[in-house]
Amino acid sequence: MKKLTYKEVKERIEKEEGYKLLSKEYINSTTKLRVQCPKEHNYVVSLGNFTSGKRCPVCASENKGASQRLNIKKVKEFIKSKGYKLLSTYYKNANSKLLLECPKGHKFEMRFGNFQQGQRCSVCALEKSIKRCSDRKFTIKFVLEQTKKLAKGYECLSSKYINNYTNLKFICPKGHTFTATWNKFSKKHGTRCPICSRNNRGDKLRKFTPEMIQEIVSKEGYTLLSTEYISTTKPLKFKCPRGHIYKTSWGVFYYQGSRCKLCSYTKRRKFTSKSEYTNWYEYRDLVDIFSNRNFRDYYYDINPKKLERGQYNYHLDHIYPVSLGFKYKILPEILANPFNLQMLWWKDNIEKRSNTNLTTNDLFKGYVKYLYLKEKRNILIT
Repeated sequence: MKKLTYKEVKERIEKEEGYKLLSKEYINSTTKLRVQCPKEHNYVVSLGNFTSGKRCPVCASENKGASQRLNIKKVKEFIKSKGYKLLSTYYKNANSKLLLECPKGHKFEMRFGNFQQGQRCSVCALEKSIKRCSDRKFTIKFVLEQTKKLAKGYECLSSKYINNYTNLKFICPKGHTFTATWNKFSKKHGTRCPICSRNNRGDKLRKFTPEMIQEIVSKEGYTLLSTEYISTTKPLKFKCPRGHIYKTSWGVFYYQGSRCKLCSYTKRRKFTSKSEYTNWYEYRDLVDIFSNRNFRDYYYDINPKKLERGQYNYHLDHIYPVSLGFKYKILPEILANPFNLQMLWWKDNIEKRSNTNLTTNDLFKGYVKYLYLKEKRNILIT
């Protein structure tokens, strides 16, 4: 759904008689906005709640007290002032349902309290929603442009677009034509060429031999040292163009595109020798061991919100990065102290890289604080 602009949000809120939008920025439907009611009470409310009928809580409180003194005549006058008709002849309280008729002649039941808060005819609301959707209807021009953006090499061959659920004709980069609805094609992992999909599946299921693997890897300068191939998940021994020998599965090498890790780290971190590379791995492993131990022992200090860890979830992040600790030869125990650990969303952790606002002195202060806390806990336990 297209995101609303600030202007559109302002029009929606101020469309309600007497209401004003005081906030100067709109982010999304769940963000709190500052609004002023007709009686000049200021309050905060999200656009989603405002649209569903939530209005000024001060006025609602006043109306609640006033509703005890309301009679059928006053209720009828209020409903009439909004362009609606009251068909019921008896009023009990704000929570009792009344039979109403909207300006378009739709009859429905609603509590007077809900009507006061801004809720109106559901049929009219549905008609408006359908109209908004039809106003946003895609054109064939939009579909043609988006097809090229969503799937590289794909083209839409149809000349007419009816709706989201009508089949369109597509052609893949290999020249295969197929049909799919725009709803299925436009999704993140949407429908693509079924012929290519079957071919790829057959390629994954075919049985490789060491000779076939050697022929494939030799094109990139790699050498297969293993003499037996069992399956895509079993490790094989490879030799990279720089002479590094390492093990990885054929599935990881061929389907995921993974190559020599030593070359990757040497290029990325500019290691000068293999011994330095080995030391880095040992150092990182030690930091991980100490960090996981402290995460377990000081769980509620590091993760008070009980956030879930995972590859595509929250990571246990070192505020002072491990790479800088290795560079300046800081002990792993110091780097893994609880005051240097935080829960960070995985995308933010990747974007962070080796950036930090924490100085080396701050890191050591945190470690000293941790030692004091550890000693204090030991005393309490004993």
